[in-house]
Amino acid sequence: VSAKIAGAGTYYLKVAVFVEYQKNSTRGPYVVDFDNVLLLWSKTTGSYPNDEPTIYRNTSFSSPNVSSWNSFSETAEKNGGLIMYQLSDDDGATWKYFNGSTWISASGPTNYNDSTTINNEISSFSTANNKINVRAFLISDGTQFVRLNQIIIGYTGASTGTYTSSTFDAGAEVSFNKIFWTENQTPATTIEFQIATNNDNTTWNFVGSEGKANTFFTNGSGIIPLEVISGRYIKFKIYFTSTTADKPDVKDVTINFSP
Repeated sequence: VSAKIAGAGTYYLKVAVFVEYQKNSTRGPYVVDFDNVLLLWSKTTGSYPNDEPTIYRNTSFSSPNVSSWNSFSETAEKNGGLIMYQLSDDDGATWKYFNGSTWISASGPTNYNDSTTINNEISSFSTANNKINVRAFLISDGTQFVRLNQIIIGYTGASTGTYTSSTFDAGAEVSFNKIFWTENQTPATTIEFQIATNNDNTTWNFVGSEGKANTFFTNGSGIIPLEVISGRYIKFKIYFTSTTADKPDVKDVTINFSP
């Protein structure tokens, strides 16, 4: 039968029974019945790769305000095989594993960890780039079907918000000198200020303590840099960040200026 079946599918079976009578006219009659037939079926299961093939996302998971990675879990079918992992925070340019004391770049074929180790140590994996990717190694001896269905990574992200003031009109071009404010914050929160000045009440380029868009005033006060000291109009913007349920707040803002 196996010679007639090329692959999986639906097949129909007929059984023909041939009866041979003795050539003796003095014997008989013969009664022949057909009761049942048993078909023995066997197949050869295809083999699976045993060279530890890897899978990973084309793009990293990213969040702009990750403060910590908290957990790692897998859903998988292993059938006696294994799935091991490496992590990356630079879009796969570098893959890392936990060597027992810290996360280091993988340099060998067995530089990886199981899901339990990843879960236990992921809290110390870097959040500097606000992103993470996972590379999974599917390990089989060739007879084990190993499949990764899902990975779940838990993380804590910071809550952010901004406040932009209304326009203050000094009535004429003046020199803005210093900004003061009263703030309430905890170690889990931050408060940062920027200001913008102009003479047309339209062009608002917010800058910080160094007169640049990537700098900020902090700690309750700041000297307004010479690059933006002059103008008739001024606005300020406040950037709030919290990594817990704590809520930072600003009670008042004072801007010093002179004619």
